Amino acid sequence: GLNALDHPRFDVWVLNCTLPESAQPAETAASE
Repeated sequence: GLNALDHPRFDVWVLNCTLPESAQPAETAASE
């Protein structure tokens, strides 16, 4: 199954899904 330990990007996914857009890093906002 899918495990955070097996997929390091899972942490990034959680941050992107839980944090408000205003809290995202400048890089993420600039890339859009």
